[in-house]
Amino acid sequence: MFRLTQLLRQSVGRAASVRQISGGNQLCSSAQNVGANLHKVNNLEKRFLVWTGKYKALGDVPDMVAGEVVEKARNKMRIRVANGMMGITLIACLVMSIMGKRAHDKGESVQKENLEWHKSHKEGAK
Repeated sequence: MFRLTQLLRQSVGRAASVRQISGGNQLCSSAQNVGANLHKVNNLEKRFLVWTGKYKALGDVPDMVAGEVVEKARNKMRIRVANGMMGITLIACLVMSIMGKRAHDKGESVQKENLEWHKSHKEGAK
């Protein structure tokens, strides 16, 4: 078992947490495929990892992070941005509806503005 742990640590390139599954000699490693799936994070991805709560501060984020962790952070941010866009769209629709009702109460309409523009455009051309 000691030899297997040494080999696992060498293949991953860093200390791997190995725990023994109860009832046998089978080993399970949470970092078994980490060496093959490390991702170098850029500044935006570091911010995503902090905003999604994986790390406390930008300084805490290592240069290399597991690809699954980065992908989960991206997905969470994608969902947050989509929800934010839906909220902004809803607010914009409500504002435009209120503005349209106010314009209707004043007697303004797109058709009247179009007719006035064409009339002024024809007078200016003569």
